[in-house]
Amino acid sequence: MIDNQTLNESNLIRSLRDQIRKWWQLEIAFADARGYVADHAHGVIVPPPNPFCQASLTQSAEGFKRCNRSIEMATQAVVRSGNMAPQLADTCHLGFPVAMAPVQHMGRFYGTIFCSGFILEPNKEESQDTILENARGLNLPIEREHHAAEEIPVLSTQDLQYLLDMMDTIVRELTGHVSQYMDQRAFGELVGSSEKMNQLYALLEKVANSDATVLITGANGTGKEVVARSTHNKGRRTDRSFVATNCSALNDNLLESELFGHVRGAFTGA
Repeated sequence: MIDNQTLNESNLIRSLRDQIRKWWQLEIAFADARGYVADHAHGVIVPPPNPFCQASLTQSAEGFKRCNRSIEMATQAVVRSGNMAPQLADTCHLGFPVAMAPVQHMGRFYGTIFCSGFILEPNKEESQDTILENARGLNLPIEREHHAAEEIPVLSTQDLQYLLDMMDTIVRELTGHVSQYMDQRAFGELVGSSEKMNQLYALLEKVANSDATVLITGANGTGKEVVARSTHNKGRRTDRSFVATNCSALNDNLLESELFGHVRGAFTGA
């Protein structure tokens, strides 16, 4: 899981975020693979300081909804494009460009680092007019609108490239975090950090504490008994016996007795 806490765990990421705030008054955040803003799910809202983003995220229910929807759509656009380099996605519902830097490791897409709340220098006046119009459409409580528009950070082409480069550095740092997390993953006697193994761990964590009957299939030597033993040891019955039985070695008459028991004296030797 990547969230605001994860971003703050790295000294390098904290330093880069502080630098971005100092230079451009912008905030860096993370959206997961579905485009959901991680912090918003925990009730943490840190909008860019410009009045339009502040009002949309903190003073308007519809504005908050559309902000999140904008990030979802931008994330989906990145996934469709297949371009995993830092880039400008489509504009948000207010008209701000959205800079996105995808986080991917071993072929798995984890989400995107994103940044918005700025306009680009060549289109400054046109962008300001669009943002003002969209803000009025949402009835955002913006005082002195034209003065507020002048508070929006304006990035030059060079500034934008610096921002994307810094976001790329953040992504590389996060990728290292994800890699370290995956390398440490294990489940009982099972070890491994591949995508398939991590999917298996996630599935076993779900069934280990349930009362469901689990059927494990696979060719000889693939580790079915290891999976079964690990699931037992991680479950609620870990203090009880785990009995491995080779059913193929039992004849039909003994199979039911071996698995389910029998009454003493039911047959010779019982």
